[in-house]
Amino acid sequence: LKKALRALDVTDGNVRQVTDQEILDAKAQVGAGGFGCEPASAASVAGVRLLRNEGVIAPSDRVVCILTGHQLKDPTTTVAYHARDPEQFENVLGKQGVREAPYANSPIAVENDLEKILAVIHQVESRGKP
Repeated sequence: LKKALRALDVTDGNVRQVTDQEILDAKAQVGAGGFGCEPASAASVAGVRLLRNEGVIAPSDRVVCILTGHQLKDPTTTVAYHARDPEQFENVLGKQGVREAPYANSPIAVENDLEKILAVIHQVESRGKP
């Protein structure tokens, strides 16, 4: 803790707290871009968003968030966020104070058939949803 506080002082750094809701929303947005990360890593993205909204980070500033960990480190939470199953959502995420999933990317069930899989991919590409 002493080293962390010294680093904050020397770099004139900032520390903020983000909610589980903000972390899971950030994780979903990172995932929508084709990248995977664990929830703890998405906290950096949520923190940057918070600092940007507070005006601490300017629109012209360059910011890097380091994403580590495997995207399936907490699959129960990830599935509950994206599945759109109200009972599963409440049982898993409600206890964490998460109330909505505005960036949910619901799974699409497709038969194990290459032509059907490709058809759904093309459908999603052309319309955004199957």
